[in-house]
Amino acid sequence: MSIIAENSNSHLSLEASRLSDVAVLDDTEGSESSLIWFLERNLCDENKFLRAWSYNGFHELARQHREYIDYAIEQIERGEADKAASVKARIRNIRKAMNKLPTMN
Repeated sequence: MSIIAENSNSHLSLEASRLSDVAVLDDTEGSESSLIWFLERNLCDENKFLRAWSYNGFHELARQHREYIDYAIEQIERGEADKAASVKARIRNIRKAMNKLPTMN
């Protein structure tokens, strides 16, 4: 395995690990902006799995912080244009789950 491939796999593992931790984040005040930055950055990643898990992260953010429901919905709607099957499947599942969340109007 080349050094580039090793570094790429390490990066992917680290990002995936961080994204999987989103569901168990505590409600530390003020951490939302850092989380949003992290999720938005990964929405642009070439790796479809990181993009899919980032959309899931927006769902978790909305679930834990109701004031972000509308923003999370906007991000997820943007993701519907993604062509990757893994992203489409994740967004389908997120939509089902988000339909159960109240909107902030």
